[in-house]
Amino acid sequence: MKRGTYIRTLEIRNKQSNAMHGKGLGIKRPEMSAAFMGEKNPNWGKKRSIESRKKQSISRLKKTGGIIITYGGYVHRTVFDHPMKINGYVPEHRLVVEKILGRYLKKNEVVHHIDKNKENNMPQNLMAFSSHSAHLRFEQGGSTEPDEIIFDGRMIK
Repeated sequence: MKRGTYIRTLEIRNKQSNAMHGKGLGIKRPEMSAAFMGEKNPNWGKKRSIESRKKQSISRLKKTGGIIITYGGYVHRTVFDHPMKINGYVPEHRLVVEKILGRYLKKNEVVHHIDKNKENNMPQNLMAFSSHSAHLRFEQGGSTEPDEIIFDGRMIK
């Protein structure tokens, strides 16, 4: 590494650090944070109204089209009145199986992607198991009882 590179990097880091901590503004970091800590924060104890929460969720829907892909690679859809929603989103593979079964899946019921492609939510690619342990036994090639399989997409042609 070049000698000047390291010194230049330190200069940049110091400038960034000073900017983050309010140096140059005449305000020290402890004074900045104390000014807005706890009850001094103007939003302390306030709850957002239902209207403002709905407005935010509608704007989020417009931006994403109601579909997001999580870091795990699963497709999630916005559903407002679903018992398993997390921040307004439900995994799409659960919605597909629920529509076929005509009921909500229970919390312990697991949906499996047959081809391991988490974005392929076609009914032919999905299986639903009654428990996580039944799903693991199926994944590892063990025997699974027929009553542990709630839905089998391999049977759909």
